[in-house]
Order: sequence, then structure tokens, then C-alpha cells
Amino acid sequence: MKWTTTILLTLVLSVQSQAQIFPSEQWHEGQATLKDNRVVKGQLRYDLERDAIQIRVGDRIETYSSQLVFKFSLIQSGDDFVRRFFTLPYANQPGYKSIPRFFEVIVEGKMTLLAREYIAQVTTGNRATSYNRYRGYSVSQGNRTATRSILTYKMFFLDHEGNLVEHSGRKKDIYIVLRENSGEVKKYIKSHRLKVDKLEDVAKLVAHYNTLI
Repeated sequence: MKWTTTILLTLVLSVQSQAQIFPSEQWHEGQATLKDNRVVKGQLRYDLERDAIQIRVGDRIETYSSQLVFKFSLIQSGDDFVRRFFTLPYANQPGYKSIPRFFEVIVEGKMTLLAREYIAQVTTGNRATSYNRYRGYSVSQGNRTATRSILTYKMFFLDHEGNLVEHSGRKKDIYIVLRENSGEVKKYIKSHRLKVDKLEDVAKLVAHYNTLI
């Protein structure tokens, strides 16, 4: 994997609250590179909960687990945004066996920011729904409350030595991970009012951190 510094831009797509469609539920133009070096192209749909993808080629649908896929990419349906995913070994808890999982590349460099999206249930007010690439769906209409599904993310740091660490969302922990030039890291967070549990803010921070190291 070639490490070059890139940062994904925040894209906003308005949708109707009555018809939420999450990216994982859509078909996208994409391709996958398998671990036997074959490249499969077609309409692609991903499932990060099961770590599997489906590719529609002609009149057939082929399914591949993360054990068979090295990487895949897709053009986000509706906004033509290119998203890239790699397969990396990861254990959910210490002491557990590492298994191959899909991770999306958010910022790539000496320190790489990865993410895994998931759908969560939240209780909120009810107004118009908007989709944000990093913050997910927010729903609110008037003063009534309702339970809705939102798209959110778990974040991970991958350093140049191949160490993969999940981000806790706490500021004190991010200082441990981004330990080089920690003084500048703290200053950047404060001056830009970054929230270290927000994906778009952590992306900005990691991109800046890569310019320091």
C-alpha cells in the first residue's frame, strides 16, 4: 500500500426522512481486487457487519468475504465520490484471534486514519433528515421525539509500522497515539475547536499531524 497524504471531503446529500437509504443498502459502481490478484468489476454492495461484498456482474451476483478480498473501491451512488477499502487483520478484543476485516481509508499517510461505518439507533427530535459523509444522518421535526437509525463510525489509527489501534473518542488517548509533536497537536485541536469524537475533525487533525512528522 502506497502511503500518500489524502483527506476525504465532507459531502452532504439531502434525503427524505421517510425514505432513509444508507450507503451499504445501495448498489455502487465499483471493483474488488481479490487475494488471488483477480479484479472483479460491476455493481457493488458492501456489508461491514458481515465483512462481505456482493458484485453484480451481468445477470449474476457474486459474494466475497473479507478472507478473499484484498481491497475494493466504489463510486458513491448519487455523488460520484470515490471510496476505498482495504482488508486488514484485526481482533475486536485483546486475546481474541485476529480476523480479516474491511476498513475504509479516510486519511492516508505516515499516520493513517481508517473507519468502519455502522448503523445505530438513537432517539432524537423529528425534523428534515440530512446525510453527512462523516456525521451520518440526523433527524428532527418539531419537538416530538422518535427513534431513528443513524449512520456513524468507529475510527482506527494505523501507523507506518503496521500497528492498528481503535480510537476511543477521548482526547487524552489521541495524545498518546499522536505523540510526536504533541504540543502542536494540542494547539491545533484548541485553535480549530476540533472534537476528537467527530470523524471529520479527526480527519483534519491526522492530515495536519502528517505534515508535522
